Amino acid sequence: MCGGNNNPPPTTGKPVVITLTVEASVLYAAVDPTQSFVDSKCKLTDDNGGNSSDVNTFQSNVYLNNNVRWVGALNSPQGVDKGYAIAIDSIVHEATPQSDPTAPSNENFFNSGTIPGGGGRSSNVNAVVNNNTQLVNQLDVYTINFSVYAQGNDHKPFHIDPKLQGNP
Repeated sequence: MCGGNNNPPPTTGKPVVITLTVEASVLYAAVDPTQSFVDSKCKLTDDNGGNSSDVNTFQSNVYLNNNVRWVGALNSPQGVDKGYAIAIDSIVHEATPQSDPTAPSNENFFNSGTIPGGGGRSSNVNAVVNNNTQLVNQLDVYTINFSVYAQGNDHKPFHIDPKLQGNP
């Protein structure tokens, strides 16, 4: 199934955690990587049945008036990625006719077009989905801006563009 979520959404809303898992050592070492290379070194999952190795088709079911939390994780924390960290720097609303002509709505799922993270090596982002019934069954194309940290505070920024689907 496109989007990687084979489970129907529950009948009542709940908070959702979306995890970006990155092959940190490979991505950090890359010199001027293409976006397709960045995408291939990332995987998204959520605690709501969402799972896809293609970050561009990943779709997470989120719920009105409930929290969404984006966190970073290492692909091999005890192996080649040991010592690296993934920071979620910001979430940016992107669903416009220009960025995704198939998006059925340009409604922002959140109160702000850019939601900043907490900063630093362990940054993550939290946001509450707007309590707007027009978001039900709509898709939100957005950007996850993240950084791969090596030892200390040396880091490199990257981004990916998955989707959210609104549910009551």
